[in-house]
Amino acid sequence: MKTCRKAPLILIALGLCLMGLGYWQGELEVYFIKSINLCLECVGIG
Repeated sequence: MKTCRKAPLILIALGLCLMGLGYWQGELEVYFIKSINLCLECVGIG
């Protein structure tokens, strides 16, 4: 049963590592720019 409890923790740790890697490479700014553009297109302002 202990092996079943390790899987979610490993996946959470992997997800946090990948999020940190994306932040380190500067992808956060790209993400925000794309989300802002998408939002403005849906509203019809841009």
